[in-house]
Amino acid sequence: MELLTLDANYQPAELIERYDSLVWTERYFTTGDFQLVTTDVQRMLKLLPLERCITVRDSTVPMLVELHKIQKPKSGPPQLVITGRSFESVLERRAAVKFEAGIGTPRIEWIETGPKTSDVAYQVMRQILGDVERPLKNIDLPPLPAQLPINSVNDAFSMVDLTLPADYQDPPDNIFAAGSFEVKSGNLYTTVMELMTTNHHALKAVRPAPGSNKIGLEIYNGANLTDYVVFDARFDQFEDSTYLMSYAGSADWAYVSSKTGSQTVSKTQALEPIDLSRRVIYLDLSGVENVDSWDARRTRGLIELYKFNATVMYTGKLTDQFLAGFNSDYFLGDILRLDGEYGLSEYVRVAEFIRSDDSTGSKAYPTFETVVTDDA
Repeated sequence: MELLTLDANYQPAELIERYDSLVWTERYFTTGDFQLVTTDVQRMLKLLPLERCITVRDSTVPMLVELHKIQKPKSGPPQLVITGRSFESVLERRAAVKFEAGIGTPRIEWIETGPKTSDVAYQVMRQILGDVERPLKNIDLPPLPAQLPINSVNDAFSMVDLTLPADYQDPPDNIFAAGSFEVKSGNLYTTVMELMTTNHHALKAVRPAPGSNKIGLEIYNGANLTDYVVFDARFDQFEDSTYLMSYAGSADWAYVSSKTGSQTVSKTQALEPIDLSRRVIYLDLSGVENVDSWDARRTRGLIELYKFNATVMYTGKLTDQFLAGFNSDYFLGDILRLDGEYGLSEYVRVAEFIRSDDSTGSKAYPTFETVVTDDA
C-alpha cells in the first residue's frame, strides 16, 4: 500500500514511507478512516500535520488527518498515532438549517419534496453549500440553476464539487410520484446520511481527476452485480470466513405518535407483516416540536426503523485474484452473490474494504453485509 499526501490542488504529491503500521478502511454507509503508527515522530508530524489530505495509490478516496496522539513510555521510544476520516466528514462542519429571509430566525420545520430521500439529501446539500448549474438527464428540461448557499456564502467549500447523482430524478418528470420528507435541522452530515439510509444510498468523496482541483462529493447507490460477480467459498476463494446471523433486535413496522396525531410506518413496500415476522417499535414524538405533519412523522419513523436491521453479516479474506477486482469489477456498495458453505447463498453488499500494512506484511479484504430481499 502506497500512502500519498495530496497537494494544494488535491493531486497526489509525496510518498509516505517508513511507518510501523497503517490501516486504511473505506466504508459504504459511514465515513472511512485510517490509523498510522510510527516511532518517527518529528518527521511524521511535519509530513502529516492536522488537516492534511492524504490518499493511497489504489484508491480514489481522500482522507483528512484529524488527530495526533503521542505516547511516551518510561522505556522505549515515543510513539505517534495519526488518525483521520474520509473527506465527506467535513459536512459535520456545516449545519442543516434554513433561516427565514429578512427575519434572522431559523425555520425549525423544513419539508423538501422529491421522488426519493436521496434526491432530497442532494437538494439539501445544494441549498446549504451552494452548487453550480447542473444539466439534467432529460435534455428537454432546463438545467438545475446555480444555487448560492441559502444562509451564508461562507458556508460553501471552495474545494468541493457536488456531483449530480447518477440516479437523480428530474423533478418536473416526477410531480405526481414525488413525496414530501422532513429535513431535521442539525448537523449537515447526520441529516444527509439519515435521509439517504432510508433508500440504501451512500455518500463518498472522490479525489480530483488530473487537471482538476475539486473533490467530488457524490450520493450514489451500489450496482446490482449478482448476475456478474459471484464469490464461492466452496472453491477456496476465501482464506478465512465468519458468518453472523440474527433477527434479534430488528424491526419492520412502527407506530409513530406526535402531539396532534399518530400513524403507522412500514419499512418496505411489502405486505404488512404478521405473526413472528412482525416486529414493531413505538416512536413517541410528543415531546418534540414541529413534527405534527404526516410527512414529518413518516420520515422520523423510517429513519428509526433503519436503525433496527436484521444482523446478517459475512466477513472473509479473498484470494489475491478476487481482491484485484476491487475498484474495477466491483466497488463499495455493489451487491454481489456470495455462495458460502453450509448451504448458505446470499446477495451481499460490499460494506467495507480494508487495507493494512505492518511487520507481518500487507493485507486487504472486504466486509460483506447481506441484503435482505424485501428491503434491498
